[in-house]
Amino acid sequence: MQILVLALLGPAVAKVPSRSWEESYKLADETLERLSPWQRSRLLNGVGWRPDWQLTPGFYIGNIAGSPSAGVPWLRMQDSAGGFRTLFPEMVGTSVVWPSSLALASTWDEQAVADQAAAIAKEFRGKNANVMLGPAVNIVRTALGGRNFEFLPGEDPYLGARLVRSFVTAVQSQGVMVVLKHFAFNEQETNRGTVNSVVDDRTAWEVYYQPFEAGVDAGAVSVMCSYNRVNNTPACGNYNLLTRDLRQKMGFKGFVMSDWGAAHSTALDKGLDMDMPGFDGFYSYQAVSADAHFNTSVKRVLASIYRLRLDQGPPGCKPPMCFADLAKDVAKHQHLAQSVAAKAVILLENRGVLPLNLEKIRKLGVVGLAADAPYVQFNKDDASPGLPEGDFYSGGGSGHLQGSNASLKTTLQAIVERAEQEKVQVISANTSFTHNHSRPLGLLLQDQEVDLVVVVAGVRSQEALDRPDLNLAADELIHQASLSKPTVVLLMLPGAVLMPWQYQVSGIAVLFYGGEATGSAFASVLFGDVNPAGKLPLTIPRSEADTILPAKGPIAIYSEGMFTSYRKSSIKAAFPFGHGLSYTTFRIRPQRVLVDHKTWTSVLQGSSIGPPGRAGPVQDTLVSVEVRVENTGNRSGAEVVQAYLQFPKEVGSPHLLRGFRRTSELPAGGHQLLWFHFNTRDFASYMRGAWRVQDEVFLHLGSSSMKLNAPVVLNPWVTGDGTVSTTQAEAAVIPTGMPSVTEEPMKEHGDGSQDLLPRVADHTAKVAEVSSTPGLRGKESLATPAPEPRPTIPSHQDHSPPAVRTAKQVMGLTVTTLPSDQGASDAALSEAPSDANNWILWALQPALLLLVVLAAVLSTRGASEESDDDDSKHLPMELLEEEELPTWEYMYPGEAVTSPLVAGMRVAPL
Repeated sequence: MQILVLALLGPAVAKVPSRSWEESYKLADETLERLSPWQRSRLLNGVGWRPDWQLTPGFYIGNIAGSPSAGVPWLRMQDSAGGFRTLFPEMVGTSVVWPSSLALASTWDEQAVADQAAAIAKEFRGKNANVMLGPAVNIVRTALGGRNFEFLPGEDPYLGARLVRSFVTAVQSQGVMVVLKHFAFNEQETNRGTVNSVVDDRTAWEVYYQPFEAGVDAGAVSVMCSYNRVNNTPACGNYNLLTRDLRQKMGFKGFVMSDWGAAHSTALDKGLDMDMPGFDGFYSYQAVSADAHFNTSVKRVLASIYRLRLDQGPPGCKPPMCFADLAKDVAKHQHLAQSVAAKAVILLENRGVLPLNLEKIRKLGVVGLAADAPYVQFNKDDASPGLPEGDFYSGGGSGHLQGSNASLKTTLQAIVERAEQEKVQVISANTSFTHNHSRPLGLLLQDQEVDLVVVVAGVRSQEALDRPDLNLAADELIHQASLSKPTVVLLMLPGAVLMPWQYQVSGIAVLFYGGEATGSAFASVLFGDVNPAGKLPLTIPRSEADTILPAKGPIAIYSEGMFTSYRKSSIKAAFPFGHGLSYTTFRIRPQRVLVDHKTWTSVLQGSSIGPPGRAGPVQDTLVSVEVRVENTGNRSGAEVVQAYLQFPKEVGSPHLLRGFRRTSELPAGGHQLLWFHFNTRDFASYMRGAWRVQDEVFLHLGSSSMKLNAPVVLNPWVTGDGTVSTTQAEAAVIPTGMPSVTEEPMKEHGDGSQDLLPRVADHTAKVAEVSSTPGLRGKESLATPAPEPRPTIPSHQDHSPPAVRTAKQVMGLTVTTLPSDQGASDAALSEAPSDANNWILWALQPALLLLVVLAAVLSTRGASEESDDDDSKHLPMELLEEEELPTWEYMYPGEAVTSPLVAGMRVAPL
């Protein structure tokens, strides 16, 4: 019997143990006494850049002079939006061009994030850099944002909080500092140096602060303040931002540096510790040495060095004698980059053509300039004024990665190589270069032997410029191809685009700047070597009217509050946040809901200021939910189960992502049990300056923000008859996966209701000729024939149940006990007895009930003296087959179940 288990622990990374902040500050105090005022001032002001914005050769992007005689190392900083930034031609190809941060967000996989982050940190160490200028943890607010590809959270603060925590932990475990950027409200590039972001407290804490909080909670030692103004004050001189919110409320103990040229004055008293790149004179020796906050800022930098034990490593090179270190070849993780890129591919649409049916397809057409696009030509003057251009693999700007075209495998090349293995001919048209198999587009589309056309398209984007619109240059090409042949569109994007041809094509897959492994990732999904499991970290809108545009004037007012992306119900999505298809199907079903009544009620009148969305069992868990995920298709695959909460007592409350779990690769017929844990912060709203815990919560489970079950209603109250007032969930079984034939365009009525529109008739007929997908029956199929269904593999529950819980048998049912002692050791739920012992327990039910209940009068299922056999009707067939008794938290349609409340026992039936 195979056991499928999901680990709830953090990513397993070889970790360099850090010092405590207390010990680090003690060492900082001692070192401060050994440094002269001049040496101290050098720790607060960057070196290496000239006033004309030219970087001196041999320096890193950022440099802080150390004092080797006092044991203080140099801080050597480099940009990292998707790897180690390329500065000069000799660096080209010496580090991996990694998938972008937005691609990482598409995996919804904390382990994948940790793996890539740790590998990038190793590249930094290999090039003698010890400070990573990243990750960027801003929220995608405007779809036109020029740096959206850099933003790890995508559009959601909870998703960002979970992924940021993994990223920070992994990088700093390798002895490399992270710098969380850009703090704060730097969500547009238009007028970024002057725009005034006007944001209220609730919007800040509920949305934009959460990823920064998570990074602080994970131990990030540095934060970068942004170019823009915040509520009329420059971010890098804003006391409320840097001191009140970041240090006092979030508990940040490290140092704050400015973005390059973002300081407007000497602002030690406001919370800005370090000025970069350092030539403006604001943090010169004369400017800072007499400041009352001078030593405090120096100690923050020193303590951060000691925190990560940078003082114990090799001293490294001394700029500008670092040319050889910068040019060292550290590109050793290409296989990992391919794995992450494949996980980041999102299958948006599949009308029965994917994966390719290699028994039917003999000739494949590939068209589009992006199909064989090279890396952008490297400019030897990229270190001078101006920022590097972007390409379809890495976005432009300070984080651009320059790969070697000699080793680049384009999407066209990857498809050709994979097709040759299957004896499939590939011809191309409208590509960047002419190939031996190139044809004019008209001839390719008229070729009767071409079974399917793949259009590869992309959009370039870069720092300092927001995109002018959301259109694709290839829109007409896609339209033209789809009129002639079944068409699959592969997109290389920095963020959202419009897809007016959405219902004309047979398949759509997206990769948000996948780096050097883009071609291999697309080919592996196209041919079915990888079953896609990526999910959208943002919304694909139907029109620009469904997006927030960058402010063109001097003020950007965040008047929408938290109502962006899926949180705004009026937004019309072509593809919603969290969406992503698979080549198999899944059934998601809640199994048990466990409620800690005492803790929940105790915090209702107070507030909880704590890290958002903790990943595993914690002491302040209020509700834990067990969910069964079953692979109901004929292929192995993984699913991301998403949990959204809604607070019904708040007028207009949106549903908010507050949990997600990615399953392991489930074989056909296999299943896995996952635990979701919700703490006080997850059940809270920010009101009147504090987090207020709600006393009623709607829980939705599903596979995207728009594909959710009816809510499970949760609250902590117990009614007079001893029942828990949690209502039964409706439509608890949620099928997910492929195909997306049910996700039709919506037709709105005047009353706000919607109907499903039929597909475009000619397109449906065309696809039906080559598809055998249910709902699209026809003569032939371009999709690979599914293997024979495997027998169901019985699975056991994840062995990470809620902390501080035990279980007792009452009337043959498992009742959860929540001890009042929060210091009690974690205990797994006891398994219900089976086989012959079951019948003894059934026979002893009345006596056991009297012993446990004592004087309490309780109502139970069939509290009267019914026969033992009657209770077996409540067992689902699958549980009878697995020889498992049901637990108390199971509930079935039509049953009226009451729950005992004895000596702290609290249960919540579904």
